[in-house]
Amino acid sequence: MRTERAEPILPAHDLDETRTFYQRLGFRPWWNGRGPWEYEIVSRGHLVVHFFSEPSLVPEKNDTSCYWRVKDADLLHREWSALRLPSEGIPRLTAPVDQPWGMREFTLVDRLGTWCGSATTSMQRPHIDQRTHRTSSHRDKEPPSS
Repeated sequence: MRTERAEPILPAHDLDETRTFYQRLGFRPWWNGRGPWEYEIVSRGHLVVHFFSEPSLVPEKNDTSCYWRVKDADLLHREWSALRLPSEGIPRLTAPVDQPWGMREFTLVDRLGTWCGSATTSMQRPHIDQRTHRTSSHRDKEPPSS
């Protein structure tokens, strides 16, 4: 039985360019431009992304996004870092960071301007203060006792 999951459907101003970019990230195209439509699906394990042709898309004005849960964000980031993407602009790749909500995340912004967050559960589980309902990392000071 296949894993249940959501698969984002994102715009692409150039499907060939998009396909090439995602292939560099280790994704495999399903149609490789041979389908009877202007559409592509790429996958990497359980990560699957659909793209439809949107020639008028302006990457700097693109506000689409997707969020990928991965087994090891650091490992994936190291792999993608070999591509030497910049840390600012479009495209870009940011460094992994432990978030207070218990995830270790990094961001990939693809050539289309799509924000793709990648995350794995952090070793630092969040602590939720039952009085304030605020989160803090176990590295933070524990809340005072009542």
